Order: sequence, then structure tokens, then C-alpha cells
Amino acid sequence: MIKLKNTVIYISIIAFGILSIAMSAQVSKEISTALNRCLFVIIPSLFSFMVFSDLILKSGCYKIICKPFSLISKYIFKMDSDLFFVFLLGNICGYPIGFKLLNNLYAQGKISKFTAEIMSCYCFASGPSFVIGLVGITMFSSKTIGFIICISNFLSNCVIAIVLNHAVEMPKITETSNDKSRASIVDSVKSASMNMFMICSMILMFASIVGILKGLNVFSLIKFDVLPLLEVTYVVDMYVSTDLIPIISAFISFGGVCVLFQLKSLSEGVPIKYLLLSRIPAVFLSAAFTRIITAVFNINYQASAVQTYISGKAIGFTDAKSCLPAILMVIMMFILIFTKEKNPLKK
Repeated sequence: MIKLKNTVIYISIIAFGILSIAMSAQVSKEISTALNRCLFVIIPSLFSFMVFSDLILKSGCYKIICKPFSLISKYIFKMDSDLFFVFLLGNICGYPIGFKLLNNLYAQGKISKFTAEIMSCYCFASGPSFVIGLVGITMFSSKTIGFIICISNFLSNCVIAIVLNHAVEMPKITETSNDKSRASIVDSVKSASMNMFMICSMILMFASIVGILKGLNVFSLIKFDVLPLLEVTYVVDMYVSTDLIPIISAFISFGGVCVLFQLKSLSEGVPIKYLLLSRIPAVFLSAAFTRIITAVFNINYQASAVQTYISGKAIGFTDAKSCLPAILMVIMMFILIFTKEKNPLKK
């Protein structure tokens, strides 16, 4: 069985290499588009939140910030207020933040693996800057639609959190000797840089796979648009229609296979099997909440030139001046990642 598995892996790797060469034009096009999204959507919407979440966890100031939510967290969500703050960050800051925080808490011995697994089911959501900016404004020329999708995703996670926490008791965060570790802006920026490098690398990898599949005309054989299931940013390629808003909300709630692989790469021992199972009710709840809110408030939209955005013209990707700050930021990230710390006592 192991030999068969290895054979399949070897064949897949060789096939990937050959197809990457054969479909190089399509692969290059998809990677360019993905790089565009990384530079102007993913990094701007996630990087500062990653630094913030790391600092706030290491400094311990989350214990003060979460106090106003103690009654809500205790009686409605049935969890400790410290853990409720992780829930809020996971739903506000973007897909990997909540899962990363849970892994950090588990690695520090503050929560058990089981607690991290359960909480990962509802600490998983796209950030408002991504949804409102990329989906709301770019696709529908409406911040309101982006906000509705964010609220719908948050409400679906709230339902899952309430159900799970009433079924399983959530323990408090355990105080450990690791609490003495001090917060450092340099360490937090370095950690965020490494995480962003991994996330963007995974996005580019999936873009190359999509390029190969497009070169083979695989998607032309499928009636349903499956690209957002692979990589969620491909929702911008979908046909713009009010009827599709709940479906887009469901795609964003699922997150895409690429995001799941990102979580796997960022994991420090916390499995994603419960998170994956939780996405089944989450996608239906998100779609239902979106349908209800858009119907109640009679939401309309004005179609936007999506393809203009994708080509990079609308955000200045072809403009060297606007592209320069993003490139410089990526260079600084590489410097932080690969610079070794020197001991000042050693000559």
C-alpha cells in the first residue's frame, strides 16, 4: 500500500513538471494574476492583523480587552472571555489568524489539542477588508453587499459556536511559565512575514495548478464554477448577479482548498478534520443568512468591471510607481525571514 502511494506521488510530481512546461503560457498568466492578488489584496488585508494578533497574544493585553464581553461569552457562547477574544479575532482578522492563534495557545500549553480543534470550527472566516474590498466594491460596487456577506459568515460561526460549546464544555486558558515571554515588535513582524510568505506561496502554487487545468480545458467540461472551491479569490471571476450573492457567501465561508492547505502548513499539531466538517453546515448557514438579509433589505447592486481589476489596471499593477511599495515590502519580509540573529557576546 505504501509502495503504491509513493508510486502515485512520483507520477503526480513528474506529470506536474511536464504539464507546467507544456502549459507554461497559461501557468504564467495564472501566477501573474495570483501574484497581483497577493501583493494588492492578501498582504494588505492580512499582514497588519497578523502582527497585531501575535503582539496582543504575547503581551497578554487580550485579558483586559476581552473583559467587556465576559457576560456574552459566559452565558450565550459558554466559553471563557479570554477564548472569546480569540473567537472575535478569528472572525475579524481573516482566515489563518484564528487557527494560528489557537495553534500558538496549544503550543504554549494554554489550551488542549481538543479545545483548539473544537474552536477552529468557528474561528475561521475571511477578513472584512478582503470581502468588502474584493467582493463588495470590486464585483458589486457596493460596500453593503460585502458587509452583508461578512455578517452572514459571522452569524453562521456564532451558531456553530453556540451549538458546539453547549455540547462540549470549553475550559479556561491555563496559565503557564510561557506567559513570561515578552512581546517584541521585531519578533511579531518576523513571524507574520514567515506566515505571509507561506500563505502567498501556497496561493501561487494553486494558481499554477489552475493554469494547468485551464490549459487542459478541464473547467469547460464542468457546468458549475468550481474554481472558488480551489482558491477563494476566484470568486471575482464569477458571473455578477444578485441571485449569486448567497453562493458567493457560501464559497467564502468554505474558504477553498488552498486556504485549508495554508492552515495545514501553519499548524503546530492541531488537525483540521473538525474544521473541515464544520464547513458543511457553515456554507448552508452563510448562504441562508445572506439570502434572508438581502431579501429583507431588498439589496440591489451595480455591476462593476471585474475583469479590469483582475488584469491589474484598476489597482495600478502595471504602474511601476504603485507597484514599488509592495515589492519593497516583500523584500523586507525576505530580509527578516532569512536574517540570522547574532549573539552580541560572540565576536
